[in-house]
Amino acid sequence: MLRSQKNTRFYDGVGIIIFSINIHTYIYIHIHIYTYTHISMSKTEKVRKGPSESATKFSIGFVKKGNDGNMWKIVATAAGVHRWGKVSGASRARTSKHNKTVKNVQNNDNDKNIDNVSLDELKKLAKKHNVLSSGKSKGALALLLFNIRATGLSTEELKKIVDLLPSKDKRKAKEMIAKQMGNKITDYRGLWRPAPKPVDKMTRTEIINNLRKFRDAWEHEQGRNQGLSDEIMADESDTNLRERLSWYFSDTAKNQAANWIRYNQEGGGGVRDTSTHSANTPFKMTDYAAGVYNGFKNRDKIKIVKVVKGQAALDGIRKVFFGDDKVKADNWQKKLKWSSHDIAESIFFIYERKMRKNTEKICKFVIGRKGNGSVLGQVI
Repeated sequence: MLRSQKNTRFYDGVGIIIFSINIHTYIYIHIHIYTYTHISMSKTEKVRKGPSESATKFSIGFVKKGNDGNMWKIVATAAGVHRWGKVSGASRARTSKHNKTVKNVQNNDNDKNIDNVSLDELKKLAKKHNVLSSGKSKGALALLLFNIRATGLSTEELKKIVDLLPSKDKRKAKEMIAKQMGNKITDYRGLWRPAPKPVDKMTRTEIINNLRKFRDAWEHEQGRNQGLSDEIMADESDTNLRERLSWYFSDTAKNQAANWIRYNQEGGGGVRDTSTHSANTPFKMTDYAAGVYNGFKNRDKIKIVKVVKGQAALDGIRKVFFGDDKVKADNWQKKLKWSSHDIAESIFFIYERKMRKNTEKICKFVIGRKGNGSVLGQVI
């Protein structure tokens, strides 16, 4: 009897040990699986929604599909830094609610051109301009094309989509058509030219030489960094360089260059040919300058006083920083660390804002843009 009880206790003890081992093994395996799954999920969550490539490698307006499946394009911040910005029409165009809105606009306007353009034609147009077209209606695709490639579309292409657009965008498209028809561009100032031979037949040296020419032309006209320094191009693969060069030779780039010249040829740099403007005189801005202006306007509730450029900008800078517009050039250039070319290519805005505590006090700002895209702000 005693022996039997001992045996029973022995087996009970073995069972407890085995059970404990199994429990610990289960807990260990469970924790291991959970940790692995958690780490994997964390890595997945960190994937950026936009394209994986750095935005600094591409020029303003370059469009690419993001990791989230939407279209993203290069935009510039108020400081001139390139960033990926989600194309607004790409996500809205997917919803049935928005499609109904577009449809209602079409029906109310009774436009004749709606039925004249087939969905297949629009898809070919989207493919030509590197815009995703799958699963979209005619109205949604037309809106997406306009949001992404408005300045890259020819007059005939704009005519195809104009009647499919909502009222607000339709007005903009009609204004663009009228502007293009009334001002034909033949001199592209090096911003576009036909390819001397197929890009896929070019050597790496030929590709880089052509990219340098386009880079210099666009940076001279816009004052924006194209992200094509010799160092960057040296590190890029042949495939990426060919892709960039193919865009510069494309019809999209041709139309975009023509529109840039068309909207900026009066005085250059987005400003009319007179050196200063009062607050009541209308003027044109470059995309970059408009971004700077709107940023300060929304933040500080300011209004524009005048815009200066060229020699007037040089004199204005000297007066703002040194109190004398006749100060020697080497002094102010050394202080600002800007070259004469940077200053000459700059546009300066002088703003005024009524201070919150004292409405009688006026504070003025001068905002400048260097050729490389950096911004200078100074309170007067």
